[in-house]
Amino acid sequence: MTGVALLLLLATLAGYGALWGLRGWEYWTDVLRLAGLACLLGTALLGVALAWLLSAEGSVSASRVAALALAVAAAGAAVGVARRRPRPALRRLEHPREPLLWAALACAAVVAVQLQAYLRLAHTQPLAAWDAWAFWTPKAMLIFYDRGLDPEYFPTFAGPSYPLVVPALKGAAFHLEGAPDVVAIHTLFAALAAAFVFAVVGLLRPRLPLVLLWPFAALLVVLPEFTRRALHPQADLTLDYFFVLAALALGLWIVEREAWLLPLAAIFLAAAANTKREGQLLAVCLLVAAAAATWRGRRYAWPRLAAVAAVGVASLLPWWAWRARHGVEEFTPGLGLAGYWEHRDRAWRGFGLAVELLFSWELWLVAAPVGIAAALLLALVRPSRLVTLYLGTTVLALLGFTWSIWGFTFMQIDPGAGSSPMPRLVGSLVLLSLAFAPLMLWRLLDGGLRRT
Repeated sequence: MTGVALLLLLATLAGYGALWGLRGWEYWTDVLRLAGLACLLGTALLGVALAWLLSAEGSVSASRVAALALAVAAAGAAVGVARRRPRPALRRLEHPREPLLWAALACAAVVAVQLQAYLRLAHTQPLAAWDAWAFWTPKAMLIFYDRGLDPEYFPTFAGPSYPLVVPALKGAAFHLEGAPDVVAIHTLFAALAAAFVFAVVGLLRPRLPLVLLWPFAALLVVLPEFTRRALHPQADLTLDYFFVLAALALGLWIVEREAWLLPLAAIFLAAAANTKREGQLLAVCLLVAAAAATWRGRRYAWPRLAAVAAVGVASLLPWWAWRARHGVEEFTPGLGLAGYWEHRDRAWRGFGLAVELLFSWELWLVAAPVGIAAALLLALVRPSRLVTLYLGTTVLALLGFTWSIWGFTFMQIDPGAGSSPMPRLVGSLVLLSLAFAPLMLWRLLDGGLRRT
């Protein structure tokens, strides 16, 4: 438990340093408001740095984890000083003049109760999720015992071509703990869930009223599938957090053109790509949709989007090099055009499964329908690049998910099939809907984004 807490502290320090370098701090209230974002940004940077260290045949230890985190924090602070970023100042606190404040506070209370339940249950959660004990945790234990990636044993685990961020972070927590505590590690993922909620709220708070923010946060923490998987020490929700924050930062950059949001999106996209292979698919979908959303300003936007894509590709090069050295091949369908044509019936059925799961009440309640309805309403009232980004990413991702289940013919096309990744894949689009819905609703009601 101590090791998990220390890892979270180090990641948050790294994130705060990086945020100072990216944007600076105007007020101390900003430091508090962006605590969740700092935690996840630091987690992303530390996870990618550890993945690079492991891919370079380096060894991991408690001291090296601390040194990496402090180096990231120091580098961010140095950039902040060099670029004369503002330092936090005191701000006079005023009573918020918000419509329906009582409703917002009631929803915030729901979030607080649910998140403390996650943290409380994490202390006694067994290692029950199949993927967690089959390969995510064994990979982390190998990083703990061997201090690195043993090329003889690592490829024997399931999913050997999966990137390294999650096992690297879990291995770092084990090193800081001094032992591979497979119970305490659940606390890390409960804390990341809480950080994600507050990261989204923190990013959107200057732009939206509280009554639009907290109801969507409350809906997120009570989603049946989110509640079921929030504590699982796997990569699925961690990938979703990185992807959604990248999409949110990119969407805000498209609308506002604040310079710091673009590198923020690049960092989170690189972390998503280094978390699971699906993260690479989602990154491509997001960037293609962003290119469509910025068509009119493409001379300005597209070179910058290309730079974001280049950062993502460059971040994967060390892992690809390690796999090439040790003969770990990518797991692909290998059907060819003839094989896809032979199994063409799976394409439509796979797409239908993806849509069915996305709109499943038992899994996600009304999260996706609300997001899509908000997008369609806004599209009818006024053109919006946010709608293009959100709907474009959603449609492209659904097609990508369809391709994955179409090509891997051993996967059953059934909502309850244990071999199908589809119930986990659509979670990224559900969380995307909950992050974008309040933005789109506010543009629909208010006509724009406000800054406070």
